[in-house]
Amino acid sequence: MILWLLFINLTWAQTLEEQILEDPMVSLYCKEMIAERNDKITVKQKLNELLQRSQKLRKAAPTNKKLAALKLDLSQKQIEMDLQSTVIRIREMEENIVRGGCPGINL
Repeated sequence: MILWLLFINLTWAQTLEEQILEDPMVSLYCKEMIAERNDKITVKQKLNELLQRSQKLRKAAPTNKKLAALKLDLSQKQIEMDLQSTVIRIREMEENIVRGGCPGINL
């Protein structure tokens, strides 16, 4: 009986050591996911700047230039759609980071 408990204890210790050895891989995976999220946040900031610039150009566009105004409206809608998809992607990335169990994250 004592031998059996000793065997179970050794087996449990080996699985614990295997889990500890996997930790650097998890942290590498977490670093990659956080870096990808930070890249997406940079894209989001650039899209916000483009949207603001597009709005300023639209306000400054002459009223008699209908084609230019139409193109500005079209580009503004495209930027808004890209921005929405980027925000959704960032939210999904944050959920994956939390679900992945990354230690010490600052979102």
